[in-house]
Amino acid sequence: MKVSVTERDIREGVVGDCDYCPVALAATRAIAEAGGAAAVTATDEALTVYGERTVSFIAPTSVREFIMAFDRRKPVEPFDFELEGYAFD
Repeated sequence: MKVSVTERDIREGVVGDCDYCPVALAATRAIAEAGGAAAVTATDEALTVYGERTVSFIAPTSVREFIMAFDRRKPVEPFDFELEGYAFD
C-alpha cells in the first residue's frame, strides 16, 4: 500500500507524538482510503497498525529519517513510502 506524507500532514503533525506525527496521519488516511479502519502509531523503529488485527512493520529507512528530522524540528519534505504486506480482505 502506497502512503503519501503531504504538506498538510507535515503542518498538522505533532512533534514527538507517535500517534499524530505526519507519518501516522498519512498511514491512517491511506488505510481509510483503501477501505479499512485503523489507527497507526509511527516511531523511528516501527509502524504499528491497530485495526481488525494489530500488525507491526519495521519502519523503512525513509520513514526513520523523516521522523528523526521532524522530531528534531529540521526541515522535511513530503514523500511516499510503501506499507508492505498490509491489505484488507
